[in-house]
Amino acid sequence: MWSTRKELETALAQAGLGEWSSRLAVAARHAIILEPGPLEEGADAPIGASRLGGMPDLPADVPWPWRPALSGRTVFADHAERTWPLTFVAQIDFAEIHSAGGLEGFPSSGRLLFFCDPILEPWGWSSDDKSCASVMFFTDETDRLARRRFPAELSNPAAGVARPEKFLHGPRDVIFRPRRVTPRLWLLPPPLGSVDLATLDGLPPLPGWTGRYPKGWDDKTYEAYEQFWTDLEAVLGNAFGEDHQVGGTAFPETGPVEADCVKYGDDDYSNNPPEEEKAFRERREKDGAPIDWPDYEEWSQAHHAFLDRERASYLARAGNWQLVLQLACDGEIGPWGVEGHAYVCIRKTDLAECRFDRCWAMWQCS
Repeated sequence: MWSTRKELETALAQAGLGEWSSRLAVAARHAIILEPGPLEEGADAPIGASRLGGMPDLPADVPWPWRPALSGRTVFADHAERTWPLTFVAQIDFAEIHSAGGLEGFPSSGRLLFFCDPILEPWGWSSDDKSCASVMFFTDETDRLARRRFPAELSNPAAGVARPEKFLHGPRDVIFRPRRVTPRLWLLPPPLGSVDLATLDGLPPLPGWTGRYPKGWDDKTYEAYEQFWTDLEAVLGNAFGEDHQVGGTAFPETGPVEADCVKYGDDDYSNNPPEEEKAFRERREKDGAPIDWPDYEEWSQAHHAFLDRERASYLARAGNWQLVLQLACDGEIGPWGVEGHAYVCIRKTDLAECRFDRCWAMWQCS
């Protein structure tokens, strides 16, 4: 495994990236990979240690986070319409991160805890989604922490719903089993589909381009880079952490995560879309599917130009956001409903003040 950019550049060149090897090495960023340990090893982990699932370690005066009742949901409406305790997902000890090599801009001590509702899942598309997740950060010493028991509701999720016989979720669907994780510092080139890779050539993507790699790449270069990541995972196996990560650049499923934070976190696209999008939604409601519109071809060209401008704007501002935590679907600890990744991101201005309560949580699945 490489430890310097020069060593990484050599590895990339050997993988067939040619002239792009140096650019990829320069764009590489340090990240902490969370190497997973045996299942339920975290049950007896030291108080405050980094781990996934189980019961959180909280100060006595910190309440368990709950989400409010959410109306207007078409999926799991019975569950959404009641207030509900969020599920504990992960605990990160920044002192352990610091001991592993540390990350620029991140605190060297303190603990971050992530909670969410795994039934509704924090898709990160609206303010309602924001209430389905909670990020805590505190600097209390270990002797002020205690392992907190689950709220009673998590032991019987069907209690209180209008039609309990149709509510198929049990305790295993809302409680994560514990797993200890070990932080490892890595220097990683830009992941496929990431903002850093999309802008690697220093130019905005060409109109209509939504590829997972720079427009300037040919198929051979793309295939070589894809194989580079496949080989890396094959060699390192479990050490790669199943894509559990702190800091660095997000490994996206469907598109640049940091750009989506701009779109939904900064611009609140779902609730306050641009005028062009509002007009499109109104016309679709009135006239039906665009393919049936008499001016479809003309409209389609204008709409794609609008989408290109919007995407370029999101990519240009994506550098204002930083990945804090990325968690892959881990079926052994449960209880994610779909395959994919959970992401917790923060504005860099908030990171400088350790305002992790302002994080934006998202879920992507391919």
